[in-house]
Amino acid sequence: MIISFITFFIFNYCTFGYISKLIIDFRKDKMHYLKLSAINTLIMLTLYFFKAPYYISYIVALITLTIEFSELKKHYLPQSFLYSGILVINISSAHIFIIALYCQFINIKPYELFFSPNLYFFSLLLLFIALFIIFYICSKIISPEDIKKISSNIKYCTIISSVIMFILLCTFVDILILNSQDFRIELSFALMFSAIMTLFIFYILFFYTVKNSNLDNLKQKAEELEVLRVKNIINKKNMQDKILKDNLTGCYNRKYIVSKIKSKFDNNIFNFGIFFIDINKLKFVNDTLGHDFGDEYILNVSKAIKNAVRENDLIAKIGGDEFLILLNNVTETYLKEVEDKIRKNLEEIDRKTPNYTVSASMGYVFVDEQTIKLGMDEVIKLADEKMRYNKKCFKGENA
Repeated sequence: MIISFITFFIFNYCTFGYISKLIIDFRKDKMHYLKLSAINTLIMLTLYFFKAPYYISYIVALITLTIEFSELKKHYLPQSFLYSGILVINISSAHIFIIALYCQFINIKPYELFFSPNLYFFSLLLLFIALFIIFYICSKIISPEDIKKISSNIKYCTIISSVIMFILLCTFVDILILNSQDFRIELSFALMFSAIMTLFIFYILFFYTVKNSNLDNLKQKAEELEVLRVKNIINKKNMQDKILKDNLTGCYNRKYIVSKIKSKFDNNIFNFGIFFIDINKLKFVNDTLGHDFGDEYILNVSKAIKNAVRENDLIAKIGGDEFLILLNNVTETYLKEVEDKIRKNLEEIDRKTPNYTVSASMGYVFVDEQTIKLGMDEVIKLADEKMRYNKKCFKGENA
């Protein structure tokens, strides 16, 4: 009897030490573990003297361990129930197996063990030895991280807890059979098989849950990485926009559009158009109305241009009042249509703008197989000259 209780006490102490590794920030107070182990030993002794049925002992153990684990780690009741439930399932299954085997070996009925303290406590000694072996094996095949993942996930913690409750209910049925005075020794093998299968099924479900939990964690990490990748792309694009685009209009700068035009000439890619646009009387608006109105004027012209071209066409603000446009894969007729659209857009904006006249001078060049031979600088110069000619006409009309 004394040896059994000493073994039970040692088992309790080792259990608290093992569980403390499974929960982050568990108190590592060995004296505290000793006190809890002593309390559990006294509870077990009390249950024995009152001849409490085995299933009552398991219920008491489940409640007691849950409270003790919760006390060790505040505010972790679901996790504490999970740990205590796993312990009680192993204890109850091993207990049923040991009692069935023991009674088969010495040829007595299980309920008769209560009336023979020596036999009863020897069966407990065998149980605790078996539990030491079970938990040693579990510590090798079950990662503490796996239990932490399940216990921290409400869905999987609930699933395993539900399985624990179902298995305990099945175990109570086996216990009722064991405690029956009509129990036949021949049923011992069936109960031993039932105990083994209970643990086998539980750990199959446990590892399946661990696998799903790991898959969920991988999916979550993949989603986080995808979000991070998208953020990096957005940040990279924002950085490029700051480097390559004008802050006021959002149009590209001179360096960028010139590099794109140069690429076409270097690779002999023709059938594209180049527009040169100059805002009329911007300096006058800045001088008379102020730079806020001047900025508004620039934005109005940029909107008129953007609404006239396609998304894949490039617009660049290359000076205080000048825009350069690259239109890909076009015809000369299309360039004329774009010019008309820009003028129409400018006229519509002008009608809504009472403080100043909104207009711009334009010149464009269609770069075909022959024109491309002139070279980039000559073609841009040609578009600029056409724009300046139209600007002189505008000044003549408004003289």
